Amino acid sequence: MLATSQKLRTDSEASCGVSLPRVGRRLHVPRWAVVVVLLWLCLVGLCELLEPADTAMPSLCHLKAVTGIPCPTCGTTRAVKAAATGRLVQAWLMNPFVVTTLAIGGLWLAWRITTGRAILLRLQPRMRTTMWAVIGVLFVVNWGFLLWRGI
Repeated sequence: MLATSQKLRTDSEASCGVSLPRVGRRLHVPRWAVVVVLLWLCLVGLCELLEPADTAMPSLCHLKAVTGIPCPTCGTTRAVKAAATGRLVQAWLMNPFVVTTLAIGGLWLAWRITTGRAILLRLQPRMRTTMWAVIGVLFVVNWGFLLWRGI
């Protein structure tokens, strides 16, 4: 009985890790996601074209408009705009969680396109739960940072 439980533990531990399978360079992205991103980029571009150079960009956050409290993703549009103009530190200070997530996603996408390999992270259920809990805590801490900064 002991040998069987040790074997199961060894097998489940072996199932954890990172693999880099070859999947091809073509990404299968849902059309709705492409449409949402393109509409958002068009809206940001339109705001940039229509606003005078010395004024701030209008807030696109409905929660902030109604309650005065920024949502956890407030500052993302301004952060992307700052990053696009080379002000990376200012972009990160506007919303650290989202900017870091976008940077990691961009690196993943560049890896996928250039190598044709996916990065697959295999975790045990307990480790996966812990990972999501840590991401959730970071998300809440980021929201606290945004509230503290008054963004």
